[in-house]
Amino acid sequence: VMRSAAASIKAVTLELGGKGPLVVFQDAHLTNAVKAAMMANFLSQGQVCSNGTRVFVQRSIIAQFTEQLVAATKKLKIGDPFLEDTT
Repeated sequence: VMRSAAASIKAVTLELGGKGPLVVFQDAHLTNAVKAAMMANFLSQGQVCSNGTRVFVQRSIIAQFTEQLVAATKKLKIGDPFLEDTT
């Protein structure tokens, strides 16, 4: 791809498909970890390789994390991305 683009000097972005997991340990700030999981999974709707395709949470905090994540997910409003109230 780069060789073909270089012949006519096109601006390109090369992604390696590095979608990696988000790992949350028991000493994490849980509110921030939930915000990070929400951003990693919903901000770009999967169009970029920075999406967190998996979320690994330490067993000792999985119930708290899941509760907060479900609550945050329920607050999302699906709709036209150009409307301000769409999250």
